[in-house]
Amino acid sequence: MTIRLTRCGALAALLASNALAEQPPFAPVPMSDEQRQVAATAFEDRAATRTYAHDTQAPTTTMTTNSGNELIGINGFDAVGGADILTSLSCIWANVSNGATARIFVWQADSTGDIRTAVPVHVQTVTIANANTGLYNRFEFSVPVRVTGRFFVGYSAVAIYGGTGGPLPLVPTSTPPSPLGRSWTGIGSPGIGAAEIVATAPLLDGLGFCYPVRVTGTSGAFSYQGRLADQGAGFSGVADMIFRVYDEQTGGEPRSPELSVPNVPVQGGVFSVEVPGDPAWFRNAPDLYLEIQVRRAGVEAFTTLSPRQRVTTTPAALFAVQASEADVAQSVAWSGITGVPSSVSGAFSPWSAATGGIAYTGGRVGIGTGVPAAPLHVSTGPVGGGWQLQLTNSAAPPTYETGMRMSDGGFFEITNRINGFTKVGRLDSTGAWTAASDVRLKTDLSPFGDALDAALRVRPVRFKWIGDGMTDFGVIAQELRSVLPEAVTGDESKDSLTVNYSKLSVVAIGAVQEQQAQIKFLKEQNDAKQREIEDLKARLERLERAVEQARPLSTRP
Repeated sequence: MTIRLTRCGALAALLASNALAEQPPFAPVPMSDEQRQVAATAFEDRAATRTYAHDTQAPTTTMTTNSGNELIGINGFDAVGGADILTSLSCIWANVSNGATARIFVWQADSTGDIRTAVPVHVQTVTIANANTGLYNRFEFSVPVRVTGRFFVGYSAVAIYGGTGGPLPLVPTSTPPSPLGRSWTGIGSPGIGAAEIVATAPLLDGLGFCYPVRVTGTSGAFSYQGRLADQGAGFSGVADMIFRVYDEQTGGEPRSPELSVPNVPVQGGVFSVEVPGDPAWFRNAPDLYLEIQVRRAGVEAFTTLSPRQRVTTTPAALFAVQASEADVAQSVAWSGITGVPSSVSGAFSPWSAATGGIAYTGGRVGIGTGVPAAPLHVSTGPVGGGWQLQLTNSAAPPTYETGMRMSDGGFFEITNRINGFTKVGRLDSTGAWTAASDVRLKTDLSPFGDALDAALRVRPVRFKWIGDGMTDFGVIAQELRSVLPEAVTGDESKDSLTVNYSKLSVVAIGAVQEQQAQIKFLKEQNDAKQREIEDLKARLERLERAVEQARPLSTRP
């Protein structure tokens, strides 16, 4: 089933640029109501997802490589219709650890279609799962990837078995690609660059078999018609254009990649272009805007049209796409649909209105599981360095991230990542918390001096908490801050001060060590004095004996 959706919107003028000082700048063309109907955008859902694949036979494991090498499998394809938007890659992993990281790639070749001319247009790190099971792993691209003509996709992983003859981390098949010479194998050091991989193509084999690495295209297209003027007259010539869909008229976040359409013929100011698109960009988004950049073909810098063209709510109406095994209906928010009866609007939502927000009273909630075992049950695969619950705050700098997870080692961890470095608070099986202390997270190491002095200046106190009257003991944060500011956190103008009591144990250790050094010094001094006293006593005894022997005999009794 094919549903064609039409959007109307006026064409913006191309603004004059300093780079075009010697060229007559484009200018707006006054448009009648009839002409505005011509200047329209449309989306055509072609109703079938494109799958690019060579493999048709069961995987084999006939190749070997050395441990520590990164093996790369590459397949080449031609974009259906000359251009497409890739949204996901699927592959099968062999002898490599589940939970380990790997990479997936997309390269774009030039008009020759030679792999050596290809440049990387997408590189993404992924987490390996289902190794040695023969199951496909589907990885959604972090952003849709536009390709034209000949393009190449690949995946790579590092071999983990030692010695020559170790089994592959990737899975080849005995299927010959069609036509031959569309698959390659590369071997390099871990982290080999995406550009370096295809640059060494003469050293790669044009294989008589292929890898089970596939990509999917969106099978959709934009149509855009408009008018451009040059000094008040319709421009005639060839123009390069770039399109991009945004969620705001100014600023905002892009919903699509840049969609480049070169060499567009313009006759008497009128042009019409078609570029590949993805229905997902318009799903649940009644208000979107199309940004357009234009230049004379290949001879000057692009100029961005302003303002962006609003895409009306009409294309956000219900549309259908056909999946491989079933028909799936997709829709937008109620705000994009008119005439909804009050008895229907919201009737099927599990959420109910609550003071200050919404509430769910239907029982347990499962995320990643269909059988939740608790009021909130989050279940995931291996998390690696990621989190299962992430907390963000717009007031905090973007270099600060916080989250919670059950680690792949079975520990409950609360993490605080600063500038890419993760500090972990970990709860072990005995109920004890441990804190990050890895030397790899530290720099500028130096001895902790004056720990004894600091310990003597810390004032332990007994007190009662105002909230519940409970008796407790500890230190006063404001007092401790003047002695050990690193152990106190918080801003009194915004929140309560907190004390890192674990740091006080370090101070206590340092104080004991300093005190022990003093005791050792005093003991050595005391031992020296004792030896001196013993020496003086011996000398005194010798003198007394000498005096006794020197007395006259008459005085002796």
